[in-house]
Amino acid sequence: MFSHQTWYTAASVLLLLFSGTSNAHPSSSSSSRRSPTATVRNGTYRGRYLPEYDEDLFLSVPYAQPPVGDLRFRHPQSLNTTWTGQKLVSEWGPDCIGYGSDGWANPRAFSEDCLTLSIVRPAGTKPNAGLPIGFWIHGGGGTQGGGNDPRYNTSFIVQQSVENKQPIMAINVNYRKQTWGFISGSEFAAEGSLNNAYFDQRLALYWIQENIGAFSGDPTKVTIWGESAGATSVGVYQSGSPARGYANVSAWQPTYDNITKATGCDSSADNLACLRQVPVDQLSSIFNSSVTAGGIFAGTVDGDLLVGSGLDQMRNGQFVRVPMLQGRNHDDGTMWRKEGINNDTDWEKWLQSSGYNASVIANLNVLYPDIPEVGIPPTLVGRPTDPQLGSQYNRTCAFAGDIRQHASRRFMAQMCAKYGVNTYSYHFNMFPADVTAATGVTHFAEVAWVFDNTLGVGYQNAVAFPPFAGKPRTYYNMARWMSRMWASFIADLDPNYKGLPVSWPLYTNASKVNFVMDVNATRPLYIESDTYRAEAIDFVQKLLV
Repeated sequence: MFSHQTWYTAASVLLLLFSGTSNAHPSSSSSSRRSPTATVRNGTYRGRYLPEYDEDLFLSVPYAQPPVGDLRFRHPQSLNTTWTGQKLVSEWGPDCIGYGSDGWANPRAFSEDCLTLSIVRPAGTKPNAGLPIGFWIHGGGGTQGGGNDPRYNTSFIVQQSVENKQPIMAINVNYRKQTWGFISGSEFAAEGSLNNAYFDQRLALYWIQENIGAFSGDPTKVTIWGESAGATSVGVYQSGSPARGYANVSAWQPTYDNITKATGCDSSADNLACLRQVPVDQLSSIFNSSVTAGGIFAGTVDGDLLVGSGLDQMRNGQFVRVPMLQGRNHDDGTMWRKEGINNDTDWEKWLQSSGYNASVIANLNVLYPDIPEVGIPPTLVGRPTDPQLGSQYNRTCAFAGDIRQHASRRFMAQMCAKYGVNTYSYHFNMFPADVTAATGVTHFAEVAWVFDNTLGVGYQNAVAFPPFAGKPRTYYNMARWMSRMWASFIADLDPNYKGLPVSWPLYTNASKVNFVMDVNATRPLYIESDTYRAEAIDFVQKLLV
């Protein structure tokens, strides 16, 4: 999901505006063949020239003081150091500590000292040239992922922007994850140290406001851009979460108490001071265990950044009204599937365990019938042959996808249309290589296309496969179209770049439509009315909290 916003600070209030497009173009001077430099208030950085793509890179640039020692579990603090000479930022530094396959499948360094961002721009662009900026916030469920993940290589989309004569700059950000970034409890609430992950991202945006001109970027043209948990961050900065409600402090308290017991800090007079002294490796082992199983790795209502229900704020028009590009994948629900549902009794027990009452379940029984052909994914014809999936697999995937993704996407689009916000909505339906029929076009599938990662960088590992391997030229064409549409939105607030085969219309009250990407259709790009599973999704929207 995209949102185009300019950031200023006014006490604890975010004032978010946007302005027009940039006319900057990369310079062809010989300086593009040397290591680039940028001088900010703190000192001068020297980056790296990337000849393969004729780009300048500034990698792992610190935007905050290291969140270690007494700064652990606190809101990030601005850099307070200066230097003479040049500080080298030509190599990838560590990602923030996280837990999951994103880390071990793409091995790289991890550290508690990780609050950095990386900048990719067309080579030789002069300082203060005014490039529009795409600020990428990675996903990973709040527990894993990283700005340095090779799958998020922004060189490809920047290259496409140059070839399309709409040059942009792309920035990846690292922020604290899992318990490191989302720890909560009454003690942290009293100290004012909640939602550190979101404050990391926000401080990075402030850093951009102050410094990005020296790197050739325009601080008035910043588009925040994310997928999955990163898209949730975009929703947070719009003043409403697109996917779910926020936790409160009391929901986190049992996990916090478990952590203090596991570290021995429960007997300390000052729990927080004690936790800040626990060796990082010991603390990381505890976080990566059943001790934090009850943790909610998303925002906590703090009365500052998160003040209440994001959904209510959207309904009431209390959100930042800036242009948006958003969408979902056709089979998003297979990511959150419930396996082993074989009959109506299993189905109803699952819904009961999810907190739904008899009246709601009665409606869901009708709206999500046990008919495989009307469920998802359509690539799985009939019922699964794998008994682990369960006979009613397509039924559960359809509901899971709607409650977790599709209902909130449609809700956001409807609210933006209601309040006159320029919004573009898409529906992605491209089947990656080596994906099972039961998985379909699932969550995260579109990322390789958006980044024009046709080489499959970062996908050659034990848990992934290059999405374009063995695929026809139409798949590569789609990656070029999509990366250029996204870059065009960053540059001009409009994905309709010159040369796009099909015009992408706005989502309005009069015309609620999605832009569909599907090379298996008669036309690879086409417009559909946003009416799929209309009655079911309308009901599910009422269940969102």
